[in-house]
Amino acid sequence: MDVLATGLFDMIATLGIKLAKIDGELVRQERDFITNYFVDEWAYDPLFVQQGLRLIEEHSDQYSVEEVTEQLARFKKANPDCNYRSMSREIITFLHDIAEADGSLDEREEVAIERAEAIFEEINSITTNLSESARAGVKQVSRFGKSTLNGLGSGLDSTKKGLQRLKTKSREKLSRRRRSE
Repeated sequence: MDVLATGLFDMIATLGIKLAKIDGELVRQERDFITNYFVDEWAYDPLFVQQGLRLIEEHSDQYSVEEVTEQLARFKKANPDCNYRSMSREIITFLHDIAEADGSLDEREEVAIERAEAIFEEINSITTNLSESARAGVKQVSRFGKSTLNGLGSGLDSTKKGLQRLKTKSREKLSRRRRSE
């Protein structure tokens, strides 16, 4: 199995396991859905998937949903063989399907999926692209130019954080409004 396929399995499966366990336990329907997804949709060997999921379950408490999502987003973004937008949509659908596999959608699962979606958007945002481009350019300029661009990068990072806070607050307000309606 190649590095790309193995890396994607590790991160997507870890994210799936984290989501499935967020409401307390990983139930059979969720595990079966994750297994079938990788076997049927990605054509992974069933034995590989079963053994891989077992290992991931043992170590899944070491990472947060946010950490795994960000790592996956950066991996997809950096890999030219990955269609970032398409994969992001597919992974969000995968997460929704896991959340619904046991017959009930827990609020914690909804929040985790919304957070994963926000991270995918954030990593693919113009601000992030500009910030990452600025950082790459910094390596190629003189010491004087480098310090100037570092200041610009810090400004972009501050702007990005402000936009992220605004987006989070907006999502929270929208979520509260939906619940009250």
